[in-house]
Amino acid sequence: MELIEQIENILWNKTEISKYKYVYQYIKEWQECYEYDGNGNEILMNFQIATNVEGNIDLSTTLHSMPEDTLLKVALDLGIKIPILIPSIPQIQIKLEKDYKYAYKIFEKACRKVLEDPSDAILLANSMLETIIKHILETEVLNIKYDQKDTTYDLAKKILKGFTIFPNKGLEQNIKNISSSLLTISQSIEILRSNITVAHGKGTKDYIIDESLYANFVVNTVSAIGLFLIDYFDKYQQELDDQRMIEECFGEK
Repeated sequence: MELIEQIENILWNKTEISKYKYVYQYIKEWQECYEYDGNGNEILMNFQIATNVEGNIDLSTTLHSMPEDTLLKVALDLGIKIPILIPSIPQIQIKLEKDYKYAYKIFEKACRKVLEDPSDAILLANSMLETIIKHILETEVLNIKYDQKDTTYDLAKKILKGFTIFPNKGLEQNIKNISSSLLTISQSIEILRSNITVAHGKGTKDYIIDESLYANFVVNTVSAIGLFLIDYFDKYQQELDDQRMIEECFGEK
């Protein structure tokens, strides 16, 4: 309730001109259509925009009808601080949509498949993590090449080496623990994807995961890992830029 009230206050005070039109257009940007029928028709909005008797947007009713993840994304987009909660899925969706277009498309499908097809959701989540890592490596900032045949685990090792936080004896223990855990999780997700999804085809006696509980866990885990890698890469780039600027300044002297 408090979150919705904060969103309303920000949107209604955003502009003095054409408030209803502005708010309507902003909220409409958060609507999504899902393709469910065989003809590719876009149906089933994630929420409906309510209107009042004058035909203008009823913002309060509309916000209350939004799915929780969409509401959190709106709040984050408007710069509202959300205490205690660390919403990795809304945060990574915003970052992916801005700079990681292919990963964003894959991840959106993974989220929708959690309930509908848990096996496929895990497969897609693994693919999204690989796509994020490849995107970062392709920037050449890390100066590390990858092979198209590299697995999720292989890619995780390469990006950690690029960040100079690959777990080894010389690494500070806490950082070593984090990077080791990231490698273990990447390998585990890769094994899940290979062994209990339809990634490589399955026989009639093979087990395929069919419970959303596990798919939800994997998608949330991949969100946290992906968000860490994206944010760490941004931090790494900024540090390189700062170092380069310092060197240029001293060079001019």
